[in-house]
Amino acid sequence: AFGALKWLTERRCLSRKMPRHCPSKNALSVNHFKASYGLLFLLVGISGETHFYLGRRYQLKVFEQPSQPSNVLLKGGQIQVSLPYNDPISVRRRLNIWYKQRADDYFQVQMNRVIEKISWVNECPPVKLVRMKTQWGSCSPKGSVHLNPLLIKAPRECIEYVLVHALCHLLEPNHSQRFYSVLAQHLPDWKHTKAKLDGMSELLLAE
Repeated sequence: AFGALKWLTERRCLSRKMPRHCPSKNALSVNHFKASYGLLFLLVGISGETHFYLGRRYQLKVFEQPSQPSNVLLKGGQIQVSLPYNDPISVRRRLNIWYKQRADDYFQVQMNRVIEKISWVNECPPVKLVRMKTQWGSCSPKGSVHLNPLLIKAPRECIEYVLVHALCHLLEPNHSQRFYSVLAQHLPDWKHTKAKLDGMSELLLAE
């Protein structure tokens, strides 16, 4: 088992039902959200809260710049989000886009680097980012790898562990003795890294 997060060989869609009194997504205005959810609104996407990136905590700093396009910068121990107007929903949306862009770039580079050390993979398998509630990734029977973009919040060695884990499944679909033997051959300290990731999972996935 992939710790508390199972490495599945099939895709599963997770959904959450909206309350009956809640309007449709298109009708959900900022003012309605404030009135309906109160404190929750104040806790999402505001300056001063902290967010992880590659295992390190950064303070979120939001700038309202009406004449400038939206932007996210990693600077001086801060994740700086600039928007034409400052509201927490827009901040969170822009931050999620930034995480996904960073994840896409970083995972592709690291996947190519890891493949160079693995003999049974000749080319990079198809990699797709899929937001998941309780998983870091999944490996399909056709050999494509789905990765949770929130994994970009984890330390670098944990990301490497997930990538190597996925590639080992291309050789051995099940968590057999052979699977763990191959995993240990490429990552001798994988148990320590897995424990570290498991210990951070609830925090990283809940952000």
